[in-house]
Amino acid sequence: MKTKLLILVLALTGFHQIYPQYDKVLSLRRELEILSLKLTENNFPDSAPLKIYAGKLGDPDLTLPAENYSGDKEKRSYLSGLEELRKSFILFRDAVQAGFDIDSVRSLFNNMNTSYNSVFGRIIYDELIGEECIKIVLFTSSLSCECTNEMTAKNETQIRSLLRGRENADYVVVDLFRNYDLKEKYAVTFMPTVTVLDKNNLETGRFVRSETLPEGEIFK
Repeated sequence: MKTKLLILVLALTGFHQIYPQYDKVLSLRRELEILSLKLTENNFPDSAPLKIYAGKLGDPDLTLPAENYSGDKEKRSYLSGLEELRKSFILFRDAVQAGFDIDSVRSLFNNMNTSYNSVFGRIIYDELIGEECIKIVLFTSSLSCECTNEMTAKNETQIRSLLRGRENADYVVVDLFRNYDLKEKYAVTFMPTVTVLDKNNLETGRFVRSETLPEGEIFK
């Protein structure tokens, strides 16, 4: 009876609403944004943000309690993704410390960022969709080819830049390999696809494999 009740609560309230570490997920994203800005300016990250990110990524609270999973398959998938994220960070950190060239470091950062979005994208989406703000949803897949991943990284960098200083908008990157239901819900056929939703979650714009995201069309 208790198990059935828990499943009902999960169905009604959603995975995100019982996720106690959501603030830590966003904190990790903010550290990624700091690293991304450095790389966008062709600068290598300092050791300080690397240490901060390593500490937050190693937080045991990111390993969810059993009641957050709908079953063993979901639990294995989440923990496997989290481990891949930690491994990709180590590769990125080691490349920075070894003095790799900026293009190689940037490529490893993009791999790490892809892992982050794959693990935490749905959690952020579920929270964001309940907010009364403009939402920019970037749909991609962790299994995409290199050129698609590069375009996704460019789109995310542009979105971060467009949102800088705005308090009425936020974004999320969703891995459709892990969230096929959203692929069907938003009728996504090509990736990356950027979808703009208003505060009522109505679509107001869509950009498919677009090299440039026009601010005037996003914030109408």
